[in-house]
Amino acid sequence: MRQKIRWVGIGILSVIICVILGFGVRAMGIQREINDEIEWMYEDVMLKQSIRIMNTPQVIQKETCGYATIEWMTSYLGKTLTENEILLENEGEITTSSTTGFQEELQKRVGDAYEVTMLSHVRNEKIIKSIHESLRKGMPVPISFEAIDHRNRPAYTLYFSVVTGMSLEDDEVYVSNVYGYEEVYSIESFLQRLKFENEALPTPIKIGKFFGLFDPNTIYIVQPKDEEDFKNLVKTDIVSNLSLTLTPTYERPEEQLKKLNSIFIKGLGSGEYVIVEVDGVLQDVQLVKLEWDETQKEVVEGEVLKDIGTVIDTTLIVETKFVEGVPVERLKWTTLEGQQGYYTMVEDGKEGLQMKKWEPEE
Repeated sequence: MRQKIRWVGIGILSVIICVILGFGVRAMGIQREINDEIEWMYEDVMLKQSIRIMNTPQVIQKETCGYATIEWMTSYLGKTLTENEILLENEGEITTSSTTGFQEELQKRVGDAYEVTMLSHVRNEKIIKSIHESLRKGMPVPISFEAIDHRNRPAYTLYFSVVTGMSLEDDEVYVSNVYGYEEVYSIESFLQRLKFENEALPTPIKIGKFFGLFDPNTIYIVQPKDEEDFKNLVKTDIVSNLSLTLTPTYERPEEQLKKLNSIFIKGLGSGEYVIVEVDGVLQDVQLVKLEWDETQKEVVEGEVLKDIGTVIDTTLIVETKFVEGVPVERLKWTTLEGQQGYYTMVEDGKEGLQMKKWEPEE
């Protein structure tokens, strides 16, 4: 009998050891997978634009960071919901004590108009690209990461917060926490915090990470199912670093043509020029032909004369002719935020040609 009990005990112990080893192998595999290099980011065209969402909500946590972060997000989306209301509706239960629990509660609170996707155990590349894309669309990104426990300094804890801005040029990630203020991290520091690797984290969190309760490199992408609903709900300004100056001239711009980062574009006319100085990123840059539509009684766009594509920190020089009647060509572009702009090659009236700065509409 004793021998039988002993073998049962050995069997149970073996199972426990195998389970622990299995989780250990899984944890090491995840760490190898998510710790990819980040040098590529600085060559990626889409990430060149610095994006920051301004005038965001200010929420101060009273009970739990998970519920407070959900209050932050729902407030941003124009809804009225407090942390305490969520707690009362859940009868005092904290449903956001795990990364999946937070996703489910956030989805419940933002409603059917939005879809909440949890990206977990993903590579640094996926993290950075997904956050930047969401910010460009005007949507902040909730995250799960390690942060200083403001109620128990200098200890660290697992914390839910919201990313509101990113600039690779300045090496900055803006994170709005629910202690009521915004923090700024370097790219490297931000990515490290997403992985829960700080030795100062409490033991329960380390154990939870080991057994998969807290997933490293976890972010939450909130996407509107209807783009019109998105435009109506989100009122916050997006500030980016795009600067665009257009200078028409009757003289050949010899100095600009010598620049290494300049692009010469031969239009339909000759002898006159438009200098377009781009500080930032422009997409879908094209020189298009304009035609008079007799039926519509207006000028319409025709064939694409030159398809330049995406330009970054570049000077464009278009040789053209500024006509006084019906214009024959136009330079057009799209910003990373999706706004379109154009410059039509035409005389500016009595005041002659004037330099102008183009800015996206608010």
